[in-house]
Amino acid sequence: MTTCSDIGHNDIVMRKSTDGGRSRGPLKVVVGGADEDSHGNPAPVVDAAAGRVSLLYAAGPRSGKPGEPVRGHRSLRVVHSVDDGTGTRRSGCGWGSPVSGSGNRSTTPPPAREQT
Repeated sequence: MTTCSDIGHNDIVMRKSTDGGRSRGPLKVVVGGADEDSHGNPAPVVDAAAGRVSLLYAAGPRSGKPGEPVRGHRSLRVVHSVDDGTGTRRSGCGWGSPVSGSGNRSTTPPPAREQT
């Protein structure tokens, strides 16, 4: 590590417990392992009824020289897991491909808001 800056090749990782938190499994890269972007501000959302975990995070490129990084434009991205991130339904970590922007793939427009 050449700097304490949070701008850099940052990955988002996880360790899963299957025994109520007494121990943790191995470290797994959820996003960022295959690119040089900065990833941060992770916000996991659990839908226990649907068995789905969504991870919203910010990501974007960086530039500058070593020791003096410059953050590029960041965008909101989201990945989903339907197997608690274990990788049992997919190869690897069990997380889908990142979706940029709102993550809304619906073609139905949102309901109109009332004017006050």
